[in-house]
Amino acid sequence: MRQTFVSGIPFGEVRSFSRCQWAPTLLLELLGKPSETEYADNIVFTLGMMGRIEAIDGLIRFLETGDGGAALSYQAYQAKSDVLIALGCILNQTDLELDGRDVERINTAPAASLQAAHDRVFAYLRAGLLDPSQWSKVGWKGPFPSDFDRNVYLTKKTVMGLSLSGDSKVQCYLEWAKDHLEMGPQAGLLMDRCGFRPAHPNTWGREHLARRDLVQLERLLDDATAVNSEIAKYPRGLADYYSQAPK
Repeated sequence: MRQTFVSGIPFGEVRSFSRCQWAPTLLLELLGKPSETEYADNIVFTLGMMGRIEAIDGLIRFLETGDGGAALSYQAYQAKSDVLIALGCILNQTDLELDGRDVERINTAPAASLQAAHDRVFAYLRAGLLDPSQWSKVGWKGPFPSDFDRNVYLTKKTVMGLSLSGDSKVQCYLEWAKDHLEMGPQAGLLMDRCGFRPAHPNTWGREHLARRDLVQLERLLDDATAVNSEIAKYPRGLADYYSQAPK
């Protein structure tokens, strides 16, 4: 954990660590220690790449918990926001196991528990993409001038997390969000496109975003739809995707 990885944390090495039953508990304990803040981002990504559902609640709690208006260090807010990418990795693993793919079963929970964990992560990330009120529960501000700016940043991280899921339903939401930003109401209703009616009627759109954020989100959504579609084609999901990545 206490290393700097120039090219990112090695996925294969992390997956071998995921076989340790005690690993999620130990890593979540380390994540809660202020002395480990410098390495918190490594811990978050490791928990995500492991794909273990035991980490879900602890990761979400770590993301949302904060000390009101107290300033966060760069390492702290980066690690908290990267939880959304880690959750996308876990979503990919639960997808593979629920689909009965020929992959190593990292999660030993019964099918019903695995499905419930999958649905929790899916709903959390979907809300992070679509629902402006999702981030009202976050208890920190970070280096952002307003809560709105923080929320837009977390939405960007959510897009990045969803891109790693390789999930066909996620693909529909990403494509709708992309069209919604580009075309507004002409993109059609989310219910008609993806079969989901959001609880919050005021889904964000281009009229609420600064030009810089709009351009970044459009680019992220372009990349996310391509990456998610590619990962969906691999029999072993992220494991195959990262094995193909340039070293």
